[in-house]
Amino acid sequence: MKQTDFDGTYSYSKIVHVQSVNNEKATIHMFPNPTTDMIIVTNLDYGMEVQVLNSVGQNVTKSVKQETNRTDGQMVIDMSDLPNGLYHFVANNKSTIVKKR
Repeated sequence: MKQTDFDGTYSYSKIVHVQSVNNEKATIHMFPNPTTDMIIVTNLDYGMEVQVLNSVGQNVTKSVKQETNRTDGQMVIDMSDLPNGLYHFVANNKSTIVKKR
């Protein structure tokens, strides 16, 4: 990346190699979509947190109930209290971020 300062001088940052360690777990599955009540999220890594964002990017995770089964990587999210609309899901375990809508 090239960074240019206000005085016109510039510098380049170091090149950093990034590699996904576990591509199989980097794909989560959600169903049914669309839904009126429950969303089931599968293939989650242990310790992954799931955030629910509305269509303008506001975090509405506190408005939903989440139940996680740690043995099979599955989470059930109750969407019944949220208004109809488009929601984005962000799964994060501090080393991997997966986004779905």
